[in-house]
Amino acid sequence: LLFFKKINEKYKANFKEVDEAINYYKISPNEKTLAHLFKSSEGKRRELFRRMNMAPNGTSIIVGLREDLLKILKDLKNIYLKMDLILIYQFQILKTRMVFRKN
Repeated sequence: LLFFKKINEKYKANFKEVDEAINYYKISPNEKTLAHLFKSSEGKRRELFRRMNMAPNGTSIIVGLREDLLKILKDLKNIYLKMDLILIYQFQILKTRMVFRKN
C-alpha cells in the first residue's frame, strides 16, 4: 500500500496546472484545450506506467501491480465494510437506548 501511496503522491497532477487548463478550456473549448486539460489532469502517473510497460517484462510487472492493488482494495473494502457494520450496530443500540429512556 505504501508503494501505491508514494506513486500517487509523487506523480499526481499539479492542481494549479489543472485549474489553468480548465480556465483555458472554458475560454476556448476546442480539441487542443481539451487535450491539454486531459494531459494536465492525469499527472505523471500515466507516463510512469507507459514507460514501465516499455521495459523488459514491463507488462507482466504492471499486471502484477494491478493484482496487488486489487487485493489491497478488496482488503480495505472488507475492513471498511466491517467498520461500517460495527458503527451501524452501535447506532442501533444507541437508538434503542434513547427510545427506552423516553418511555
